[in-house]
Amino acid sequence: MYGIARWHTGPLQSGLLNLDRHSETGGLGTGLSKHTGGSRSTVEHSLKMAKELHRDPYSWEVFKKLHKKKDETFVDARSQSINKCLGLRVNHIVSGDIRRILKMLF
Repeated sequence: MYGIARWHTGPLQSGLLNLDRHSETGGLGTGLSKHTGGSRSTVEHSLKMAKELHRDPYSWEVFKKLHKKKDETFVDARSQSINKCLGLRVNHIVSGDIRRILKMLF
């Protein structure tokens, strides 16, 4: 996002960058953006999951891997909300596919 030269331009800019890193991406009151993936990139997590699953992981699987704690709860309300919306969309698509298949059969 910012070049190295910008990082070292003084206390004001460093302060702004610090605020960027501590922003509430889901809106005021949602808390800081959180991930459980550590220093590994999303691509690296996807590649590791592909080896474990013997197939490419779905983006939703990667999302859940990076936004759930060890106790299977989501790291924040925003992640939980996104997961719920994705679940509703998948269920809607699947139920539509099932209806089409049943119409073809009967």
